[in-house]
Amino acid sequence: MSPARLGVGRKLGYGLGDFGLGLLFLTASQFLLYYYTDVLGLSPSLAGWVFGAAVVWDALIDPVMGALANRTASRWGRYRPYLLLSAVPLALAWALIFLPTGLTGWALVAFALGAHLIFRTVYTIAAMPYLALSAAMTEDSAERSGLAAFRLVFQAFAGVLAAFVTLKLAAALGGGQLGWFLTALIYGAAAAAMLVLVFA
Repeated sequence: MSPARLGVGRKLGYGLGDFGLGLLFLTASQFLLYYYTDVLGLSPSLAGWVFGAAVVWDALIDPVMGALANRTASRWGRYRPYLLLSAVPLALAWALIFLPTGLTGWALVAFALGAHLIFRTVYTIAAMPYLALSAAMTEDSAERSGLAAFRLVFQAFAGVLAAFVTLKLAAALGGGQLGWFLTALIYGAAAAAMLVLVFA
């Protein structure tokens, strides 16, 4: 940890992480229930149960991941290794949610739930260390506030992109499950690239 002032480049590099993570999280928040009901054809109640179960799972594993990261020792510190190691798995887990399977009925529900749980797990592996990283970068409270400001700006940008581009991009890429899957591949690749940049 360093008490020295952080340059704009380091703050920018840190903030990019919340563009990648935010792009996935905010897309899920805004559109995943729509995808489950209007694209996959799940009933609203089943879609709600799948989404709700994944949120509960997320709440359970967050403190576990936080404790694990705090006990990690590596030449890159406690938190940075998780950003690198989770980058590609996060992209794959995100794409898995939208994978066209041809499944129907309860098999489709089981797949949707399993894919969402996998995504939430990998997302936690990336997000918890990322959020904790700012405290390891500097002891200066003003500098930590600056890091948070950069993070929130990039998160807001990701939210705007998710809100105004996602549906149009999915439609432009063919619509239906294929359009959403291709969109997920693009978003997942962007998120993975951002995590690698933060690690670097």
